[in-house]
This record gives sequence, C-alpha cells and structure tokens, in this order.
Amino acid sequence: MNNNTSTKVVFVGDLCVSSDKFSFVKNGNQIVLWNELRKVFSDNALLVANLENPITNKKAGRPYKWANLKMSPKLHTILDGLSLAVIGNNHITDFGPQAVRETQELLESKNISYVGYGESLNDALKPVFLNVGDKKLGVVSLCCPTTNGENLATHLTPGVAPLGMVTLKKAVENARGLCDALAVYLHWGCEFVNDPAPDQLRLARYAIDCGADAVIGCHSHTIQSYENYKGRWIFYGLGNFLFKADHAQAIRENGEIEHIPLRLTPPNRESLAVSFRVVPERDGGPLMLDSIQPMHFGDDLVPKAIEITDLSFDIVTANARLRAYVTKNDAALNDRSEPVFRTQLRNGILAHWYSVETIAPRPKPSFRRLIGKIGRGLKRILKSMATDDIAMAGPRN
Repeated sequence: MNNNTSTKVVFVGDLCVSSDKFSFVKNGNQIVLWNELRKVFSDNALLVANLENPITNKKAGRPYKWANLKMSPKLHTILDGLSLAVIGNNHITDFGPQAVRETQELLESKNISYVGYGESLNDALKPVFLNVGDKKLGVVSLCCPTTNGENLATHLTPGVAPLGMVTLKKAVENARGLCDALAVYLHWGCEFVNDPAPDQLRLARYAIDCGADAVIGCHSHTIQSYENYKGRWIFYGLGNFLFKADHAQAIRENGEIEHIPLRLTPPNRESLAVSFRVVPERDGGPLMLDSIQPMHFGDDLVPKAIEITDLSFDIVTANARLRAYVTKNDAALNDRSEPVFRTQLRNGILAHWYSVETIAPRPKPSFRRLIGKIGRGLKRILKSMATDDIAMAGPRN
C-alpha cells in the first residue's frame, strides 16, 4: 500500500447495471468502468460506491414493490477495482435475503468490502474499515425508511440499517474509537430534486456532532447541494455514477412478472465524485476534502469527468439556497427528535414520506408539461381498466 500522502479515497454515488442485454465487452475488448475516473484521481485511489442492486440469477423479485432491480452475475467484472460496496439501500433486498447473501459472497470472492446490511439491527449498524495508506477510515451505512419501508433490519430480522437519530448515534459510536476518520454513507432524500429535505439537514448535523468526519448521501438519482458544517463536509446527494436499467420488475397479484420501462433524463446521468485524504492531525478534521469532480455517463456507459458548467443545473445556486435555508432555520436544525413521517397503507404495505420533502419549493410545471402529465395519467388508467391490472403497492422505489 502506498503511503498516506499519496492515497485518496473516492466516494461516488449510485451504481446499478440491471440489464440483461448489456455487455461490457465491445469490439472484443473489456470496458473498465473506472478508467476515466482513475485518470482524475490516480490509480491507487480507493473507490467507494453505492451498489444499487443485488447480484443474482433469481427470477422473481419482491411482490407488490414497484421497482425490483438486480444485476446478472455475468457482469461481475464491472466491479473490479472497487474497494467498498455500500449496500444499505432500498434495492439490495429486492430479490430476498438469499440474493443478498449471493451478493455478499461474490463481493467477498473479489476482495470487495461491503457495509449497511446485516442479519439483525446491531449487525447492520457495524462499521467497515479501509486502510487509506497507513491510516484507517471507518464507514457506516444507513437507509431512510422513506426509500423503502420493507427492507429495514430489526433486532430479530435481517435487513438494512434504518436511519434515525438513535441508530445514527449508535453507528457512529460503534466506529469512532476504532479508526482515524469516519464517513457516514446515507441512502435518503426525495427523488429527482436538487435540494435536500429539512430532516436530512438535521440528521447530517447530528452525525457530525456525534463524531462523524463526513456525510455522503445518495438516492435521489440527481446531484444535490453540499455544504461544510463545523469543518466537516456534507454531500446530500452524489447522483447516479452509473445507472443502467432498461426496466424494473414488478409482480402482479396473480404472480405474473411485469417489466416496467425506465428512461434516463440528462440529470440522471450526472454525479459528483468526491475525494478525501485521511490526515488525523489536521485542525479542520481528519478527512481533508481533496476535490469535487462532476461526472457524466453517455450511451457507452463509462462515467467521464466534465466541467461544473456542463451540469444540467446550477449547483452554485443550489448551494446558495442551502446556505440561505441554514441561516434562516439554524435553531430548528438542532432539533434531535426522531423524524416524523407521513405514512399510508398501500395494498397492505406501509409507505413513508418526509413531512417536508425539500428545503425549496418544487418548480411548478409548465402548462404543456401539465397537460402531458394528465394525458399520461389517463393512458395509464385506461390501460389498467382494459387489463384488469392492480396497481403496485409499497414505497415508490
């Protein structure tokens, strides 16, 4: 291992390749997913990504869940070069606990660490450690109930570590004394927006107050704003590092498998890759931010570095909105009570939503977009009536 002065750890966002048709071999050559990233961050950088799907050949996913995602074991080589797979997310259990075990076994065979899932709550909250040069970085992973209320670990049952004030504190305290620096990787937030929810701000600050040195977030499938709090960095959403899914699988009441087409918009192809160095003696905290690199993947599905001005939205303006919100609501962000969610039973499954979904109002749709949305809704209703379909229940993902 190289010494600490030259070793970085790079965090990227969602990684999902859920496509039976895709091959990472073109013109007889194996495509290496991380090649362009390593041109920016060096060959010896440690890579951490959120693995947004189990790796399994199992055919049927979770009943009544709107979107089940999986990756074929045949595509396992795309993970080569990854140091840590974060699996504390809303899709890792889509094909059941056996598929998670298959995923863990495959990762172990490739010497890739993983974090965020366990056979019980205590197990799911356990940290994993990476040797960054001659220093040790701890990573813990938790998942917000708003992303999927079905796959949360309990004291007696397996699942992902549920995100809350008490569980967050426990996860940080479990790891804090065993490493030189600690990063908390959280699956949370509202999809397809660039602004975090107020509860995200409260939880992120609490993580740092409990002893975390950085907070890394994902789930929204878009980049979200970021900030520095007490000398520690909070990235609310890194976006999709690579998300290739032609369709999601849903299962109807009669057991029939339905494939739902998924399409990517330009914001869904963008992400941030953030690199840190572990410097324990540093006054501003032991995780020193090295760089923030915007990334984009095209049809060749290899994420490449881009300029900040090439992003589909203005991240500078989004960060300014975040600063303005923090200034105005500083006292409320010190509230340490557990998040209170809006909930609804949908076909017998409890779904959760944030009480307030973002710190900024969602943009109002144009008249043309509104008419299009109404038209698409009518088509779905007519199709449902014609096929006697039953709407999928459960969380939105």
